[in-house]
Amino acid sequence: MHDLTHTFSNGSSSDVVLPDHLSGKYGSMRINDPLVAEYYPDDATIVFEFLASLTSPHTKRSYVKEIIRFWKYCLKALQLPLSSITPDEIKSYIDFLNNPDPSIFGFTYEEIEKLPHRPPAGCHPLSDSWWPFRNGVLRKKSSSLLDESTSENFSHYQGLSRSSVALTINILSSLFSYMVQKQYLRLNPVQKGVLKLYKSKFGTETTTRYLDSELIKLIFEILDQRPTLSVDDKKKWARDRLVFYFYYFTGIRRTEGTSKAALKDPVSSALQESVSASYPTMGDFHFEYDVSTGVERCYLKILGKGSKTRIIPIADKLLDVIKEYRLSKNLVPRPEPTETYPIIMKLNSYDEINGETVSRILKDIFLSVAAEIKDRLVRFNLSEDERILLKDWILKLESASPHWLRHSRGSALHSSPSVSLKVLADFLGHANIATTNIYLHEEKAKSFDAINDAS
Repeated sequence: MHDLTHTFSNGSSSDVVLPDHLSGKYGSMRINDPLVAEYYPDDATIVFEFLASLTSPHTKRSYVKEIIRFWKYCLKALQLPLSSITPDEIKSYIDFLNNPDPSIFGFTYEEIEKLPHRPPAGCHPLSDSWWPFRNGVLRKKSSSLLDESTSENFSHYQGLSRSSVALTINILSSLFSYMVQKQYLRLNPVQKGVLKLYKSKFGTETTTRYLDSELIKLIFEILDQRPTLSVDDKKKWARDRLVFYFYYFTGIRRTEGTSKAALKDPVSSALQESVSASYPTMGDFHFEYDVSTGVERCYLKILGKGSKTRIIPIADKLLDVIKEYRLSKNLVPRPEPTETYPIIMKLNSYDEINGETVSRILKDIFLSVAAEIKDRLVRFNLSEDERILLKDWILKLESASPHWLRHSRGSALHSSPSVSLKVLADFLGHANIATTNIYLHEEKAKSFDAINDAS
């Protein structure tokens, strides 16, 4: 039996003890070298050495999440240690990511729903008291998508997108490459070309996870209805409205709009690192006046993915909402360059809201608009085409995540003839312009129409 207490030095009273056949002590893919075996007695030792070598908090957070997911899959579903994984197990995991079935872990939907999706304080990451798949792979589909005749049907769960699966494969390949490099494993089970083959199997993917411009317009209409209730309700309305406007019009990632200092490694206190706060503040807005045209333009400087700075043009509509929000916080309408206030603050203070609060606000907006649309389906006499469209909107809103706003903004900008692919790539912070191709919905539609008309 192998006690992982030394690996997770968090003072937990619920440390998990792995039996030798799951700890990696006798992993079938390990190199038989006494010196290596002494230095790396088990999988945990080398896994957390690898995680500790990652310097970027964002990278570490992604790697921890994916590696813990895979590790749990190996231990619970396959009954194998990491050091016994072969290409066949990698393939089975990819199949699971595409078509998740929680029954292979011995859990029911009701049991999974009660488990936290992050390890509680003092909880071992490999224990059964939390569940890393809950808000990721095992996302229950919207009730609107379900057949009313089904009850305990695991096809209710939807898998990761193809790009997310490709990211997972990359992360696992990096981990196993490190194990091979340290002469811990004989070979990397993520075989060369598997990622390339996986991508080429489906060709270029255009995202379907976006809200079309007409639906976005409806959301704005609903959000712009100023409440006539209490002062607290008006504060919440101003804050929530800004969250939606800000993340849509800037197209930034949620992690680019919240504090990096909030990123903590959920696995071990020995690995937990915080970095200096670098969330965008009111002082990061700057204005430029064009003498030749008499136009003043506003820009926002942010620290984006890969710690790269980028400048984002701020639309006039967003700037108006920012000014209105600032008035609700008893600030002058125009942001000042010396200000250190967060752009979006807590209701009763000038402190920054965290990423989870942003996600909750946006999800609440999506669901409230879906409820409004459902009400319209009941109250109004609509044509069949209109009813089909509204039902489609409901399904999208009930499935939407905050990142959909980024895809929605990218899709809307690409449909504008004045925005080139290069401009759009720079706006979204894409290092590779090929990434921006996921927004080529119009070209896809035009291709279909041309072929259909010729048929």
